Amino acid sequence: MRSFFLLPLLTLAGLGSCEDIFADVQTFTVVTKLKPGQDGKSRFNALTLTPYYSGTPEQYDLLLMKPKQASKKGLKPVVGFLSPSEIKNAKGQPLKNLFFDWRSYPNSPEVLTPRIRQMNKQTSWAFTELSGGRSTQFITLSDNTVENGVWSRTKDGLQFNTRASRGGVQFGEWMVCEWWKHQPQLFMRIKDDAEKAPIPSSCATVWLMPKDIPKPQPTETATAT
Repeated sequence: MRSFFLLPLLTLAGLGSCEDIFADVQTFTVVTKLKPGQDGKSRFNALTLTPYYSGTPEQYDLLLMKPKQASKKGLKPVVGFLSPSEIKNAKGQPLKNLFFDWRSYPNSPEVLTPRIRQMNKQTSWAFTELSGGRSTQFITLSDNTVENGVWSRTKDGLQFNTRASRGGVQFGEWMVCEWWKHQPQLFMRIKDDAEKAPIPSSCATVWLMPKDIPKPQPTETATAT
């Protein structure tokens, strides 16, 4: 068995207080956009990324549901932001680290990071979770070597990037499946495998589209005349 862990490179200590972080960055929720050519799977479109406690401390599965449905279940959409990294892509464009605001969830760390892990080396997909207590982003390979990974925001939404200089796993696409939680759950398909392996009938491929949260406008204080 091999596991692939996806966590941000930037240390939280260098970011200052959580209040300061979220005052200075553009935050967003994440909504699915169904890829074309998938008849009968419109139910996977326009779903919001929502955490679900997995039973393991500081670890959450990522489910997808309509906001009203999440509210009825007492769940809240995740709020994310991208922060600068020192890594650039092949075109020289800067890549980012991805964090999620966790202050609204009781007994959780201020900030959580995405983690991707493949449970079985024969599978062409990997779980996507949120995990606390880590501040560096990497993927561990089967021989325990490490491959750095970062994020980008494109016209097709959030993309995960690895350099894969030693044959590491590369991002293929996002996949949503109705398997275990009685609710669509987020997975990552692995490049090359994703191009060959068929998509299960209970799944659909999607883009993850950030939906910016408007910043509150400063209120003007009325002055007495």
